[in-house]
Amino acid sequence: AVCCRARALQEFWKRLDRSWLGDLQPERPTADVVSTESRPVHSGHFVPVLPEALPGPEVVAVSENMAAELGIAATETETSEFLETFSGNWPPDTEAMAWATPYGASVNGSFSADSPFGLWGYGDGRAMSIGHFHGTHHSWELQLKGAGRTPFSRNFDGRAVLRSSVREFLASEAMHSLGGGFGKSDSVSDDNYRLCIQSWYIP
Repeated sequence: AVCCRARALQEFWKRLDRSWLGDLQPERPTADVVSTESRPVHSGHFVPVLPEALPGPEVVAVSENMAAELGIAATETETSEFLETFSGNWPPDTEAMAWATPYGASVNGSFSADSPFGLWGYGDGRAMSIGHFHGTHHSWELQLKGAGRTPFSRNFDGRAVLRSSVREFLASEAMHSLGGGFGKSDSVSDDNYRLCIQSWYIP
């Protein structure tokens, strides 16, 4: 599917591969409406989700070499379409989809498929995949991190604070330059959106 308004990124959307989802099982029964509310997820390899738009996102940093790996020219990273795509502010006519993945974890040394915070299980609480991309040198699974809630978000908002996002961005750039086989960030965006759940925590 092609994001209808992403004219500057048409080739990127055309090359984004979601065909492997056909080999996986979605949550059953599949809901007619995509819901991001925290809830039990008891089956399937993935849950369809959609990013939650921010009121005024801005680009903070862009990895030009990662953008080039994705076939995105440096001039395209300055467009509104780039910001919409990678901040999760997808327009209503977007045909693209995203998904969150459940997973198990080790809790106190024992494997657990259920979260100790409730019986809805572990999963991507603030990350959502948008597809695989076969780049010039590698094949990448692309994710939006901090783009809003998923069914695994528990009581949180699915966002990521700027400082940790910048830290991950810089660390991934450094590890890539050192030849490490790690994930890599394409860009970081910010917004004046703030939510303070704990009064002693200063964003």
